[in-house]
Amino acid sequence: LAQVKIKEPTPIIHSDKIIPKSDDKNIKEKNVNINTKINDLEYKKPTFLDKLKSPYNLPSFDLLTDPAKIDHPTIKKELKKQAEVLEETLKNFGIIARVGEINCGPTITSFEVHPSIGVKVQKIKSLEKDIALNLQAKSIRIIAPIPGKAAVGIEVPSLYPQEVSLKEMIINYQNESTHKSIPILLGKTVTGECVNADLTKMPHLLIAGATGSGKSVCINTLVMSILMNSSPEDVKLLMVDPKKVELTQYSNLPHMLAPVITEAHGAYAALQWLVKEMNSRYDILKHLGLRNVTAFNMRKMTKKEKELDIEVPQKMPLIVAIFDEFADLMMVSSADLETPIARIAQMARAVGIHLILATQRPSREVITGIIKANFPSRIAFKVSSRINSQIILDEVGAESLLGNGDLLFSPPGSSQLLRAQGAFIRDEDINKVIDFICAKYPPNYLIPSFDAMARQEELKSTNAKDQLYDQALNIVMSTRNASTTFLQRKLKIGYARAASIMDELEANRIIGPQIGSKPRKILLMEDQ
Repeated sequence: LAQVKIKEPTPIIHSDKIIPKSDDKNIKEKNVNINTKINDLEYKKPTFLDKLKSPYNLPSFDLLTDPAKIDHPTIKKELKKQAEVLEETLKNFGIIARVGEINCGPTITSFEVHPSIGVKVQKIKSLEKDIALNLQAKSIRIIAPIPGKAAVGIEVPSLYPQEVSLKEMIINYQNESTHKSIPILLGKTVTGECVNADLTKMPHLLIAGATGSGKSVCINTLVMSILMNSSPEDVKLLMVDPKKVELTQYSNLPHMLAPVITEAHGAYAALQWLVKEMNSRYDILKHLGLRNVTAFNMRKMTKKEKELDIEVPQKMPLIVAIFDEFADLMMVSSADLETPIARIAQMARAVGIHLILATQRPSREVITGIIKANFPSRIAFKVSSRINSQIILDEVGAESLLGNGDLLFSPPGSSQLLRAQGAFIRDEDINKVIDFICAKYPPNYLIPSFDAMARQEELKSTNAKDQLYDQALNIVMSTRNASTTFLQRKLKIGYARAASIMDELEANRIIGPQIGSKPRKILLMEDQ
């Protein structure tokens, strides 16, 4: 047996960096009147010129709880015993192999198995359940072969699982020489290496996992990664939380573009706003002859810029839009959401707008082909079936995860899945950081409320006839056909608006009520 390598948590080293005390001056709260309609968006261009009166000081990692250090002096002996059982199990099935390197991660132990010449890799993979039985493991994962090595990887739940602390990861990241535009601190691999990513390189992220798998903790970890490393001038957040309890505590942060959105119509209004903001940013870049938001923020003011007729902001912050429980929103109106999401995902990278979609139901109705094609970076926690794993990752494996933060990450530009244990942060630590930020910097919303904006539009639409009503009436009378999907197709509008027009036609006794699956009756004759 090779010498066992045991990866232990890195000791906490407090930074010598002196964090200056923040001024107690308040940030000027600016009320911006945004007239954004859901149907025919009357759009007032947003400006991000609200400068903080006092320099923004990042929250100290001392606000977070230290990780518990677990020491097990007998672990080497127990791992060697497991390796012997593994070799004996393979031998009983006619496979001669030796265990090489053993990596003990936070929750997973990885055994590198070197089979003798002539052994088929698929034969080892077919023994997955037998190996799990002999090792007394809840579930195992076999990587056949390990990329770049002449070995097969067998991943087994660790004998002594350990928590991956977000505090430890933040300290490691802040001590690095190069920093990321939007840091995403995910967790640690089987070998104990930190998994950090840059959202601007992804450039969008899809997260899926069953209830209790660690998906909600992961979203909080992503948000905290941004709050602990980015100022409100650099990164703005937009959050949608249909459950109304997962993300609402972030509403009063200065990073927020608007309060947390909890209604489906508010989410649709936010997506429409993001599309308009994307187009507005592209227009500015076009006039200045710049390629992306990074070049814009590094530019020097020129005479050409001063002579432009359009208003040019001093800085364009990066925007991260997080949609939790995306399946609930898609159930209300998938057609209204899918189109703007696809547009943003395809085009918004250059102008600094990034999406994070999360769902606990990764079905084909929720994660459609269009969405999958535009979200190459994905995180899968434990799911209920191989089919769900195929949908989210395009391959099986997520159904064999352990839960409680055990994840598979598909990084940008790589076809190899990375297994990691997600970082954990306690609710009390989240509240400490939020209280620290909010005590010094009040919210500075650009949009007062997307939910309220959507409700106002609904009231307007009930009191006023839809602009396409007459056109819809002519179509119904000429074709003698009336259905919501039919109007959607003919008028090229979303489901919600087509359904509203159908309600108007029914209220005016043009068409009859819906009776089961039968087509609606046309009550008005053509000569009337």
